[in-house]
Amino acid sequence: MENPLVFRDRQGDSLLIQGAVFAAASLIWFLVNIPIAGVAFVIVGIGMIVSGRNLTVTADRTTRLLRLEYQSRFGRQVKTFSFDEIVDIRLERSSGSSESDTGYRVIAVLTDGQKIPFHSLFTTGGEDERHQVTTLRAFIFNK
Repeated sequence: MENPLVFRDRQGDSLLIQGAVFAAASLIWFLVNIPIAGVAFVIVGIGMIVSGRNLTVTADRTTRLLRLEYQSRFGRQVKTFSFDEIVDIRLERSSGSSESDTGYRVIAVLTDGQKIPFHSLFTTGGEDERHQVTTLRAFIFNK
């Protein structure tokens, strides 16, 4: 694997979801004539657009650091962890009432037991997250 290992990830609020929220808001507001519900959907949609964050995950064998860099419309936040602090990279699962309701996110488990989620939200599917976990484990722990 190349050094450094880099993943770029967009939090679960894709333009498709944002568009669906605005379409639902329009339908509820104008066709069904329920302005309060329409306003609620508009507020949720605006919140999704404003809170969207890009995540760049960088694992570097030379510096032995895992870096999580979050970029949003309001600024940048960076979290850095030494490989020595990390005991595992896991796929965390939120249980829903059915398999389609189940969400996934990547977490780093530190030596003190603290769990660091890469994202605050869970996303459905989990294939990208599984790939990240497998690749990061192999890269960080040489497995």
